[in-house]
Amino acid sequence: MGIMLQTDNIAILMATYNGEKYIKEQIESVLFQSRSDWELYIHDDGSVDGTMQIIDSYCMRYPDKIHRISGASTGGARNNFFYLLGCVDAPYYMFCDQDDVWLKNKIKKTYSAMNKQDDGKPVLVFTDLKVVDEKLNVIADSMCKYQKLNCRDTSVKRVLIQNMCTGCTMMINRALRDEMIKAKISDNIIMHDWWAALIAAEFGKMYFISEPQILYRQHRNNSVGASGFDIKYVFNKFFRNNEIKRSLRNKEKQALYFSELYGLKDDDIAFKYGRVRQLSKIRRIHFYIVNDMYMNGLSRNIGLFLYC
Repeated sequence: MGIMLQTDNIAILMATYNGEKYIKEQIESVLFQSRSDWELYIHDDGSVDGTMQIIDSYCMRYPDKIHRISGASTGGARNNFFYLLGCVDAPYYMFCDQDDVWLKNKIKKTYSAMNKQDDGKPVLVFTDLKVVDEKLNVIADSMCKYQKLNCRDTSVKRVLIQNMCTGCTMMINRALRDEMIKAKISDNIIMHDWWAALIAAEFGKMYFISEPQILYRQHRNNSVGASGFDIKYVFNKFFRNNEIKRSLRNKEKQALYFSELYGLKDDDIAFKYGRVRQLSKIRRIHFYIVNDMYMNGLSRNIGLFLYC
C-alpha cells in the first residue's frame, strides 16, 4: 500500500496502462469540468509507451490538482483501483478510465445526487453512458438501453447476478470506500465496481442518474467493453457456453467471499447464492425462481438456466 494522501476535495482515481493514445483527452475533460473541487490521483501499472511522460507533464503543470502515486505494477485495473483507494483519504471518490471523455457537468451532477443521498452509510451514485467509437462518434446514446439493462433495479438479488454499474460513472462516499478496502485483493472479486455495488446494495444504497455523463470509448484495447445486445451477440454467447459457465461460477465465488468477509447470516441472499453450487441442478433452478434472481434479457436467462 502506498503513502496515505489526504484531501478535502473529491478524489478522482485514474488507473493507467499503456494509455498514451487517449489519456490526454481524458485528463483534459476532467480539467474542463464545471466543478473544480477535485484532485486527480493517478497510478500507472507499468506502461512501456509514453503514458508516464504524459502524466508527469500534467503533474508539473497542475501540481495542486493532479498527482502521480508511485508504486509497483498491481497486475490489472481491478487491483490498480483498489491500490488507489488505499492510498487516498477523501470524502468522496470517483473512478476514471484512461480512454474516455467526461462531459462537462459529470462531477457537478453526480455530486449533487450524492449530496442528497449521503446519510453516512455506504452510498454509490452512478450514471448512464454514451457509447462511442475511437473517434468519439456515437454508437449508442444509452449504454443501459444498448445492453438491455434495467439500471434502476439495484436490489441485492439483482446486483449479485448482474452488474449494471460501470466504474467510470461512479461516485462513492467515504463509508463505502472504507468497506471496500476491508477486502484483500482476491481473484474472487470480479471487478472493483461490482464489489462497490454489492456493498452499497447490501449495507447502504445506490442511486442511478439516467442522463449520460460520459463518452465511453470502445476500441480494441478496452479491458472491459460494451457490446450491443443483438442477435449476433446472443448467437455468439450461446456457442461460447464455457464462457457462460465460467462467468456464473465467478459470480458465485464472489458472493461466497462477500458473505464470508462480512459474516452474513444464512438467511441472507448473498450467503445462499454463494453456496448455490452445493445444490443439484434442479434445486439450483428452483433457487433462482423462488428468489426472483434473474438477469435482464430473455436470452441471458436462458443461458442462466441452461448452464447454472
